[in-house]
Amino acid sequence: FPEYLGRPPSSSETLDFSVPAGTRIRWALTCSPAISDLNVTLGGETIAAQVSEDGKTASFEANATETFRYSFPYVREKANGFEYRIEGEQEVEVVPDRVPEIVLQSATTASGYATPSKTLVVDAAVSDDYGLGEAFLVYSLGSREEKRVSLEELTDTSLSGIRDRIRLSVPLSELLGEAPEPGDEFVFQVEVSDEMPPRGTHRNLSSDRKLTILSEEKYLEWFKSELELQLALIAKARDSEKRARVEIENLKVEEKKE
Repeated sequence: FPEYLGRPPSSSETLDFSVPAGTRIRWALTCSPAISDLNVTLGGETIAAQVSEDGKTASFEANATETFRYSFPYVREKANGFEYRIEGEQEVEVVPDRVPEIVLQSATTASGYATPSKTLVVDAAVSDDYGLGEAFLVYSLGSREEKRVSLEELTDTSLSGIRDRIRLSVPLSELLGEAPEPGDEFVFQVEVSDEMPPRGTHRNLSSDRKLTILSEEKYLEWFKSELELQLALIAKARDSEKRARVEIENLKVEEKKE
């Protein structure tokens, strides 16, 4: 297996199997009756297997980079020189290393409006098929250059295993080194890589979140209007529910009269 997976070598007694991409496969076939020659077609290439002196073992190797089929188009028996082909094909399924999965949880700061004193909250469930690597907070402020900050530096914890959780709470002013100005737009994402070499190159990005910075006064105005809108929607829903109850009661009365 690829070294970065940290998995010991394994064996299989079946000719059809699956392996991670990058695996070096060695076949060792027991032959009865003994043979002197064996050709193997791997994908579109035909090679000669190495046959032991007694003709009882044949071996060959291949690097698994993508799924392929293989067959044995030519076999020659050792004792009498009889030649034949083995019908059918075998298959090796090569499983590519997927990029990590990132799911932002509900506690993560949502897109919307914020004040310069806003505290950024990140809560992300992350997973990988073989092993998590590094995590970064990727962010930009207005037209400034995008920055990547190691979440290990921000949280004093590192990712491990195939499943982990990223939790971060930091004031924007602390993260940026200064408080953002009203009118700024702050955009952030979470980036996670796995252990595939070169380390840090096999990565994935979460969906982005955007905060529009408002002054305290403008934010309070927006919050008040948003609250009034929500209260109006609640009142409308209650009125609709009340009318529905009245109509149901009227229907019940009419049914009794009939």
